[in-house]
Amino acid sequence: MKNWFTLVICAIVLPLAAQAEKVRVRSGDFAGYTRIVLEFVDRPPWQVVQEGSQYIIEFAAISEMSFDFSGLNKVEVAGKFEISATAADSLSIDVGCECKASVAAFGENALVVEIFDVSESPPG
Repeated sequence: MKNWFTLVICAIVLPLAAQAEKVRVRSGDFAGYTRIVLEFVDRPPWQVVQEGSQYIIEFAAISEMSFDFSGLNKVEVAGKFEISATAADSLSIDVGCECKASVAAFGENALVVEIFDVSESPPG
């Protein structure tokens, strides 16, 4: 009886543990910059590596992630940046302009990426 109960618990818990965390990705265009928001169920530790015009956000390999890019505004993205999942635990943002990007934690479970076009004069 005890082995049967253990088997049932494993059959329920193991598939749940193996599911990738879905990360919702949204964007918005504002005066002088574009904002990208990454929303997690439980934000893992992260770091940013810059390689030329590419910003790679690496996440601690706690679990595999699945990025949902349906919230990106395709008009805003065109010509400004290209965003893609480079692995199960990282995200790459390649800026296609003379831009700088900053990444910061927001709230309990989000990251905010702001891309500033340094060739444009500041609003005002």
